[in-house]
Amino acid sequence: MATIESNRELVKGLWPNARWGGPGSTLATAYKQSFDALNQATLEQAIKEVKRRYSTWANNPPELRWFLTEYGRLRNEAGAQARYTASGVEALAEVEREREAQVEFLRAQGRDIIASAISELRERKWIGADPLPSDVSRWRVGTRGIVAAWIRNKAGAAQCQHHDSASGSNS
Repeated sequence: MATIESNRELVKGLWPNARWGGPGSTLATAYKQSFDALNQATLEQAIKEVKRRYSTWANNPPELRWFLTEYGRLRNEAGAQARYTASGVEALAEVEREREAQVEFLRAQGRDIIASAISELRERKWIGADPLPSDVSRWRVGTRGIVAAWIRNKAGAAQCQHHDSASGSNS
């Protein structure tokens, strides 16, 4: 687990010739002001990343600002991931709601409507001939989608025919 002291030791390792002095020394004070209030786990990653990127540190040790720049990059990256994760969770929840609505739609249809749709779709080879469970929630998602779309399209076409015949249209 990263602590203020363990991170201070990591930085000291990158600055072998630095004179840290006591608690009131300039370097110790600058370090404390720059790093102690930061998230230590993220700071540890930043220190290790700076060490990895600037492998010639023995000749030219990394500057404090390099650690802070890397720390900021890591924090921004973590924030972006959190936003992406949140939007991903929302998207998955929306997909699940749509699937549940599809199951409810199919359950609301009469058995004869579903049987007719399945028969027509099997004739066209849009769905397989394997038996389907009686519970539509146990069907594969693709099968539910095809059957629901077929029923909706048939219902829409029937409404159009009814509307055309009622209005006297012969087109």
